[in-house]
Amino acid sequence: MNLMRRSLLVFFAGIVSGCARLIKPLPSAMKLALQLHGTERVVCSTAHWFVKLKRDQTYVGSATIRLRRRADELGSLTHEEWTELLHVVQALEFATFHAFGSRPANWYFEMSCLMNHAYRTRPHLALVHIHFHPRTDGIVNVLDYTFPKDERYGSERMPYTNLEVSKPVEKEVIRLMQKELVRFAELYLIPITLP
Repeated sequence: MNLMRRSLLVFFAGIVSGCARLIKPLPSAMKLALQLHGTERVVCSTAHWFVKLKRDQTYVGSATIRLRRRADELGSLTHEEWTELLHVVQALEFATFHAFGSRPANWYFEMSCLMNHAYRTRPHLALVHIHFHPRTDGIVNVLDYTFPKDERYGSERMPYTNLEVSKPVEKEVIRLMQKELVRFAELYLIPITLP
């Protein structure tokens, strides 16, 4: 079995096993370096990926994980990019669990790579990106805003509701996620660069 295929199997096996826990302990020699950002809606980045908070916060902490280089197919990802993506997802699960109580037990279904819009016009410009939708069973308050309760928790996610929050709430969501990403980095001795 070639290395890329084995990586995909390990990656998707981790997705299926899911839960709001780390899939496996990170190796001490892992080359993941997180950089926190102060730019608009960018939560963090790594050598190959960056995480941007979505405008639609139907699920608090929803973000897109975007590849830093141009690639239009998941199959074109390198082994290093797949491995780093796995660790980025682990870091996001940790951050949203500790910041908002998210328990993405079925994030296999809550994480998707939808590139349909890229094929609606010509020339096509599909870019690999992953949608990350953490799910919360309870009420989440950030500053003076109360996020709506997820009435469909435990089943498939709700359609997008275009729930945009105020800039101060958006910035606080990012700050809370970044605070937990710092804890994650400290726990696993990952180098981290602050804005």
